[in-house]
Amino acid sequence: MINNWATDCTNSMKELPYLQQIYTEYLADSLIIFGINYGGGQGTEGFETISQVREQRHLTFILLKGGETDVKSNYGVTLTPVTIILERSGKIYYYMEGFTAGWEGNLRQKLDELFGK
Repeated sequence: MINNWATDCTNSMKELPYLQQIYTEYLADSLIIFGINYGGGQGTEGFETISQVREQRHLTFILLKGGETDVKSNYGVTLTPVTIILERSGKIYYYMEGFTAGWEGNLRQKLDELFGK
């Protein structure tokens, strides 16, 4: 799973604890989450900021700095937050923009489908 987030995006910051819960729940199913930070405009937040978020929110999934990556353009990401579930082959299985009511349920449903639960 790829999650595009930013500290200057209120919804991204609300979403992170839910992602941690999902990560913990599906870890035994081999779920990997890459949280890619695009905060500070075009990804100018540094590793120190990302580390602070990790520590403050008690996150254990992978957090990366996205400023100079092609992830946004490769997956058509134009805003944050965006969550993308990928099949093992790399094909997009589910693409979700924003953080809205029902977000967590939709994500769990798609992961259950993907993991055959």
